[in-house]
Amino acid sequence: DDGIENVGMDELVFNGNMFTNNDFNGGTYFSALDDFVLHAATVYTDTFGPRRIVVLNDSEEIIAETIIDVTEEEQRVVLDLFIPQGGQYLIRTDQEFNQTQFGFNSGRLGRSNDAVTYPYELEGVVRLNQSFFGFQYFYDFFDWEILGTPRYCFSDATEVKVVLDESNSVYQIEDLGVAMSPNPSTGLVVFSLDTNDLIHVTVTNSLGQKVDSFSLNQSVFEYEFADAMHSGTFYFHIQKEDMHAVKKIIYQR
Repeated sequence: DDGIENVGMDELVFNGNMFTNNDFNGGTYFSALDDFVLHAATVYTDTFGPRRIVVLNDSEEIIAETIIDVTEEEQRVVLDLFIPQGGQYLIRTDQEFNQTQFGFNSGRLGRSNDAVTYPYELEGVVRLNQSFFGFQYFYDFFDWEILGTPRYCFSDATEVKVVLDESNSVYQIEDLGVAMSPNPSTGLVVFSLDTNDLIHVTVTNSLGQKVDSFSLNQSVFEYEFADAMHSGTFYFHIQKEDMHAVKKIIYQR
């Protein structure tokens, strides 16, 4: 199956309190068995507001991050975190950001303390190993929605495709009314839009770190790589309503 696949607890299950103590910040340890994109997940809260989501490697370095705005008690949130194949990672809310927003360490997202059965695995792609506080809890992000590398067919040609699977809403960039060129780029990437809808774009580097994000709805838009960006591979995550596509651009300064 080349569509979106899911892993992790489907929904929150708890006895007593669905939240951890505000002094503590939980999270989930997982292993990336292949490159993949964590596209979306479900979160639960009683405290509305933004959260910064970070993915840390074994050296506690941030390899991917995004900011979500939680406005409902139960909400499906788009993360679009590119996770490179590697060892064990930790995904959690950012504690310093929580302190700034809410005045405490916790991200105040619901966690299961019942019916938790690690590991949760999508064979060959990702394995969720345990929570930051052990095997009895499942923290923060439920029903992970995964885009694995089999969904992408990258090449050095002008267009980089996402395999279309209509039943699972995985799209080619043309289906979103978007064209991008040139590839490789020496500094500019030209977006040509054949749509009046608002397009959201997130740019990540080869480590999955978010380096830029913007929105556009004009017919032609020129994106310029920042002077601080080094030559390399960048992924443009393109979102239109509930449609998602990814284009790989080679930047050569």
